[in-house]
Amino acid sequence: MQQSTVYPRIVVALVGLSLLSAAPPVDLEQLVASLLRQLVRTESPDREAPIDIDSLSPEERKALVEETRALAVSFLQTEPIKRLRTERFTILTDLTHEENIQMIAGNLDSTFDVLDTVFGKDALKDHESIPVYVYRAPWRLAMLTVTLGGGPDAAGVYVPDIPLLAFHTYAPSNQALAGVMIHEATHAYLDHYVRPDGIDFPLWLEEGVAKYIGNSEIRRGKLLLGTLRRKQRTMYGNYKSPAYLELEELRKSLRGKKRLTLTEVLSADRETFYGEESHLYYAASWMLVHFLRHGDDDRIRGRFLKLVQTLCDGEDSQDAVRDLYGELPELESAYGRYVRQVGD
Repeated sequence: MQQSTVYPRIVVALVGLSLLSAAPPVDLEQLVASLLRQLVRTESPDREAPIDIDSLSPEERKALVEETRALAVSFLQTEPIKRLRTERFTILTDLTHEENIQMIAGNLDSTFDVLDTVFGKDALKDHESIPVYVYRAPWRLAMLTVTLGGGPDAAGVYVPDIPLLAFHTYAPSNQALAGVMIHEATHAYLDHYVRPDGIDFPLWLEEGVAKYIGNSEIRRGKLLLGTLRRKQRTMYGNYKSPAYLELEELRKSLRGKKRLTLTEVLSADRETFYGEESHLYYAASWMLVHFLRHGDDDRIRGRFLKLVQTLCDGEDSQDAVRDLYGELPELESAYGRYVRQVGD
């Protein structure tokens, strides 16, 4: 794995956070539904159609942004709400330890520094401060995601049209929490500094890059792109890391009947990607980005940025990959071999 670049420091030794404990399990969906009946207008059983942001007037769009951000604030614990602004982010949180807030801010800024090295950008140019809402309790984030039309079990979320980044700190380990922060920050970076207006990236690229960055190992404060932590340390002991479990599941699928073809991954729409097999689409997309950046063949490894630029120009995902890397069956064979040996 090439590691010639020294990446900015990522601090993950957070203190006093609500890491997973022996608390009784909570049915988040039931809890959120109950709380929403009290705090949010849900009288109508009919779900409203999604708002088409592009159809709104500037005044309507501004009102929607303000209302959504106010909603995110309302789900923070009312006292105290702390604020911290960096050059790139405005953090609002109900965390109580100032050092944790500073560490989270530093991690987010460092993530953008790392992404600058990947995409050759400068995230301090023509930037706007991105609001970040950090919740101590998962049910508070769940209230926000459900109100915005998502599910109750997300550890983090990025809403591009607002924009808005949010996550909670209830995690099995500091490494897992850092992974969520980095994953969602990567979505924000792609939205602000890579994806042109009017262009929708294919989901494999959006989620694959976020997984690739978020799953990379943090070692002695440095984010080592492409490395894979096999174990994670939790308060209960050392276990296989979530990333390694994902890789094992993907390998298992490649040997069985649930195998996803490269064509399926490249062309998946939202309903398919986030459907019943979402865990496999996430894992396959992550490994595809990993393969395109770290594959053994120089002709593959050196063309990732060209692929991103081609997709920024609006070219179809399958056509772009075929033009740069050759026919999909041959590429899929090389990808499969890579998945079977990476990380071992």
